[in-house]
Amino acid sequence: MAGFAFIGIVGAVIFGKLFEELSESIFRKQSAQMDKSFSLWVHRHANPILDVIFRFFTLIGGIFSVTILTGIGFRVLLWRKHPHAAWLLILGVGGGVTIDQILKFFFRRLRPQLWVSTEPRLKSYSFPSGHATVTFCLCGILSWVGYKFIRQPYAFTAWVILMGFWTVMVGLSRVYRGVHYLTDVVGGFICGGFWLTLLLSGISIFDRLKGKQEPQENF
Repeated sequence: MAGFAFIGIVGAVIFGKLFEELSESIFRKQSAQMDKSFSLWVHRHANPILDVIFRFFTLIGGIFSVTILTGIGFRVLLWRKHPHAAWLLILGVGGGVTIDQILKFFFRRLRPQLWVSTEPRLKSYSFPSGHATVTFCLCGILSWVGYKFIRQPYAFTAWVILMGFWTVMVGLSRVYRGVHYLTDVVGGFICGGFWLTLLLSGISIFDRLKGKQEPQENF
């Protein structure tokens, strides 16, 4: 467990450094051309089928859906007698939402306007992407839950792949729909990674000091 805590702290430092580098490139507009080119490239591939697919992923990555899914996960974990993991899920997602709102207010990056859209223009700020941040936190904690409690290797691998696919598709949906730049999404992923590594390492240290370890068992 001590090794896991150390890895978490190192991970948090790395994510923090990555966010510093990304935010600096945004402030200096070094990523502006890349953001524009990637968004326009994605938009050129738009079609009715992708519209439906990415609308779905935007929906499940929104705060309402994430709140519902977090609540369901919380209840399932309590029902399975894993209160430690249940509250960690709440802390993970809740902290992600808080960090995203603080950073949005600090950076105040305007939303992209690269093409005409019939959808209402969002009034909130763009960096980092809230969808990307909270989805990374939700799927990251669920991946950790899988690591703790799914004993079958193939089932665990499939679970992690599903969580990764879900996270990437939610982030890509925000670029596809023209409401975020690529760097907004990457910034959201980095924020989520920073918070999760910091949280999990902190919990590991706390558990070690308290001498606690939740029972390992199958779902």
